[in-house]
Amino acid sequence: MDRVFCALRRGSTTEGEGQDEIMACTIDHLRRDLRVRVLQAFQDKGGIRHEAGVMGTIRTLEYDPVRAEFQIAWEVAGKVERLTFDLRSQTGPGNGRMKQFFEDLGDELPTPGTRVRFSRAPRSVRPPPLLPGFIRRGPGRDEHVLQRAWALAAARQFKEAEEQLRELDQSWNRACAEALTTAVEVHADDEEGTVYEWLREQATDLWYCWGSTATSGGEGAAMMPYIRAATDRFGEIDRHRALHLPGKGGREQRPA
Repeated sequence: MDRVFCALRRGSTTEGEGQDEIMACTIDHLRRDLRVRVLQAFQDKGGIRHEAGVMGTIRTLEYDPVRAEFQIAWEVAGKVERLTFDLRSQTGPGNGRMKQFFEDLGDELPTPGTRVRFSRAPRSVRPPPLLPGFIRRGPGRDEHVLQRAWALAAARQFKEAEEQLRELDQSWNRACAEALTTAVEVHADDEEGTVYEWLREQATDLWYCWGSTATSGGEGAAMMPYIRAATDRFGEIDRHRALHLPGKGGREQRPA
């Protein structure tokens, strides 16, 4: 069954009057301004590859019925990237299969007073491999900086991980905080708690770094549900660790 939906309006185009103009599209559960997390690795038609755990926000969706292609422009670590998928393909992200590859994390910002909750990272997400080579700051490199910092932390090379994290080009971007929040979730059940603790501290700092960019009270109020959701989730994990892993990771909660 075709799950691509395009809203059309009658209007003028460069080719003449009365043409159908595509205004908005959805495919499965994906829609504009939806925050998503990759559930399993994929590669698009142009060879762009992302691993499980990557987070981003969908900005635009476009459907080309002539080529039977669907394009997703999404923002990942501060960079807008365009993905192209062949709707005739029987594998990878496509018509009827998007929920297998993209987790719905909700729309970009809630109205003030709305409660947001982080779900547990899927089991398919694992720490990335530790690749050689320090990654220098630069546009579009934040995803790779975060992945390498996580890999270093997982190897308990915390000094090197902190140095790598300083190379974030846009540390104030919410995607950076979300990426480390995923890492925190992955290490929630570690018997030895140092990796979890380090990631938790860094993720918390990034959340408040993002919150500090608010330019008005209204914008700050819209950001707070996400910051609160992250810190509440960290508190839940702390309590879980204290109960199920005594002496391994639980710690006194920060005062409210």
